[in-house]
Amino acid sequence: MEVTTKQLPEFLSDCFQAGLVAYISSHPGIGKSAIAAQLAEHYKLKLIDIRLGQCDQTDLNGFPNIINGKATYIPFDTFPLESDPIPEGYEGWLIFLDEFSSASHSVQAAAYKLLHDKYVGQHRLHKNVAMMGAGNREDSNAIVNRMTTAVQSRFIHFQLISDINGWIEWADKNEIDYRWKSFINYKPALLNNFDPDHTDHTFSCARTIEYASKLTKKLETSELDKKLPLIAGTVGEGCAREFIGFCKIYKDLPTIAQILNSPATVEISNEPSVKWALSGIISNHITSDNFPKLMALIERLPTEFQVITIRAILRANPTFESHPVIDKWEDNNSHFFL
Repeated sequence: MEVTTKQLPEFLSDCFQAGLVAYISSHPGIGKSAIAAQLAEHYKLKLIDIRLGQCDQTDLNGFPNIINGKATYIPFDTFPLESDPIPEGYEGWLIFLDEFSSASHSVQAAAYKLLHDKYVGQHRLHKNVAMMGAGNREDSNAIVNRMTTAVQSRFIHFQLISDINGWIEWADKNEIDYRWKSFINYKPALLNNFDPDHTDHTFSCARTIEYASKLTKKLETSELDKKLPLIAGTVGEGCAREFIGFCKIYKDLPTIAQILNSPATVEISNEPSVKWALSGIISNHITSDNFPKLMALIERLPTEFQVITIRAILRANPTFESHPVIDKWEDNNSHFFL
């Protein structure tokens, strides 16, 4: 079944607690690796990232050696064993078997014992080890080897799809360029514009949008036109042109200074794209001191854009939840929520 990036962490937690191994499949660039890193941080687990597509059987079974005249396998230090001490500051480990679908069938077979019995060769993993796997879908036109049925039954399977709300929450915590947040809110389909038969060199997805944000964050809107090849090389030409066109709206918006000077009368366009952009610029510049004046402008927006803007403000500034301005706004709009 399909699950969103916002739903998935809860299901992965269920698997961890039951001692089972989850497998996430998706199109490229949705955020499988980021979810593994976030869960490891949340549960204070040291993340061990193993790219199975780059492994051979020895990496999972151990290195051949002779001890006391008998052949045996010595496990690599990648895997925490029963006798290993838990690293300081952690509660255990999370082994993330990434690129699983790119691994050869022989490597997948070598993982049977690891996944089901929690053994590396003849050595048992530490009891505080959690595991999960991930890989691209078979229809992604990526390097994918069909998973054998014996491997399939050792996993709990989830098909991950992009989720605008989950991505926006993540973007707020990871300092993504507010113009990209406003743009993706306006054009959510571009959060995952994947087509396995696309002819462009790249495409827009959570991963490439993060890259693009790093490139545009310090650029003024007036500089974006001349940076078109740079942005197009990151998210594809179509998305890049749409993003730059959307950002040009900002030059027609009132500045924060103009809004604060006259929040009740400053001109607001009826264009939805302008309202999305205005929501983004307000949530990016709001402070505890200017909140009351900016709220006077927010309350002039249609109710749905008021909600969008307030949610964006609270995601970026959770401490504002108890601000008197928020309390008053919630009282005035309780009928809408009911």
